[in-house]
Amino acid sequence: MRSRVTGVLLITLVGALSGLVGVGAQGTLTVCPSGCQFSKIQDAINAAQPGDTIEIKAGTYEENLTINKGLKLIGEDRDKVTIKGATAGKPGIAISGDIEVTLEGLTVAETILASPKNFQEDGVRVTRSVKLTVKQARLFKNGDSGLELRDRSQATVTDSEFIGNGNNGIGLFDAAQIIVTNSKILQNGSGLADNFNNGLSAVGRNKVTLQESVISGNTNEGVFLGEETEATLIKNQITQNKMNGVIVLDAVTVELKENQIRENNFWGVTEVLTQCGFSEDRFDGTVTGENNEITGNGQGLPDALKQQGDGTGDVCPKELESLKKK
Repeated sequence: MRSRVTGVLLITLVGALSGLVGVGAQGTLTVCPSGCQFSKIQDAINAAQPGDTIEIKAGTYEENLTINKGLKLIGEDRDKVTIKGATAGKPGIAISGDIEVTLEGLTVAETILASPKNFQEDGVRVTRSVKLTVKQARLFKNGDSGLELRDRSQATVTDSEFIGNGNNGIGLFDAAQIIVTNSKILQNGSGLADNFNNGLSAVGRNKVTLQESVISGNTNEGVFLGEETEATLIKNQITQNKMNGVIVLDAVTVELKENQIRENNFWGVTEVLTQCGFSEDRFDGTVTGENNEITGNGQGLPDALKQQGDGTGDVCPKELESLKKK
């Protein structure tokens, strides 16, 4: 009897342990145009369990994706994997929830503007409390912003590109947070989105760290910071934007260190004040920093207005000369 009971207990224990092994186990699903488990990325997302990895092979996938579980989407290479918007008025990838998501090695491109516009045609749109990691990705020619973060979402972005999007390259609103490193934010703001058209815009109680990146050739501002945003900009190249390099308003707090801010059409760095050419005084925040190369800006400013700043068009008000290299 004892041996029979012991045998039953062992069988029960082994069964329980085998069940535990399955709990939380992370799997890998594969997507390619033909010959893989899935030919559509959304089908793989729907089938995946939280924590799974979806490997995406070379191809163009005309889909609008929705992610509401923790996943990793790993593309073969951003030059080989493109997710192209298929439905007007929707983001290329919509991510929402209290989840962690990784996007790596892929391009999200050409989301389609609705008529009338609904300002949701972002390449990647992130809401609620998502923690997003973006690596070696490209967000290219999307109808609205390349990446938009809302609510309390957070993103860490490295080695990525935001090019030619209709509105912002990157936009933050509400109380979002972002760290951007070694990335390119170029030529955003086609004007079709009728909104900010900046390289990076942050409006709300956001936290921004932008470092070792290039912000250039954007239709309006290189970096636009408003409301109660806190920002740190370190070792960036902010150049040849068609309006200002860095513009701050409201109660923004920003620190600038070792940036190159050159050849922007209006001010290199400016506060929104009447003396700097704006229609009202709208800045009561704080701008600090040191060792920035700020030069060659202001070609589009009248000479009389330049005198209200540092006389060259690089900074306004003139007190911001303290930002420059000594």
